[in-house]
Amino acid sequence: MGSAETLVHTWLPTLIQRLHKQHPGLIIEIHIDTSSTLRQKLRNHQLDLALYVGRNQEDIGHSISLGESPLAWYASPKLALPKRLLTIEDLGVYPIITYPVGSLPYAFVKQLLTNAKVNTQRIYGSASLSTILHMISSGMGPGVLAEALAQPLINKGELVKLAVDHKLPNLIFYAHWGDSFNSQTARTIAHMAHEIALEYESNV
Repeated sequence: MGSAETLVHTWLPTLIQRLHKQHPGLIIEIHIDTSSTLRQKLRNHQLDLALYVGRNQEDIGHSISLGESPLAWYASPKLALPKRLLTIEDLGVYPIITYPVGSLPYAFVKQLLTNAKVNTQRIYGSASLSTILHMISSGMGPGVLAEALAQPLINKGELVKLAVDHKLPNLIFYAHWGDSFNSQTARTIAHMAHEIALEYESNV
């Protein structure tokens, strides 16, 4: 099973615990990677099930929704950004830290900077969420990431949520699986993931 790292920090542990309880004989190998890499691995039959952002553009199997994760702008208090509604031009003087090239957040940030006519665009993308969080909290620049990931650092006073004049899209996750020897098992896990994702959203 492959999964985007954002889910590791939200409800994936609950899924693993429930699978262990209900199907103790099931052996699961988990691969954490970017959505684009997981999509490719599923296409190449290297995964039986993949949980990532977006629907498949190709007809490579089946999918079910896993809910949404809101994105937001964050920065370290060290940056001492003005406590007002910020513009993209305000943020564009810094490096912008977010998910890697090829991801929805990266593409959206790049488009915002282009539309704002920020000539020197510096977008630092990383596939590692711990790296993203470290770069933002160390004061390297503002960043875009899922709200669920930032909350623990907000509670510690290491991050602040920014008010910005452009709304960000949500990350919309889906479970994908193909027709294979393990497709019935993959389908069962995907539907369990769907139920757990709904439970998680209702409790947030």
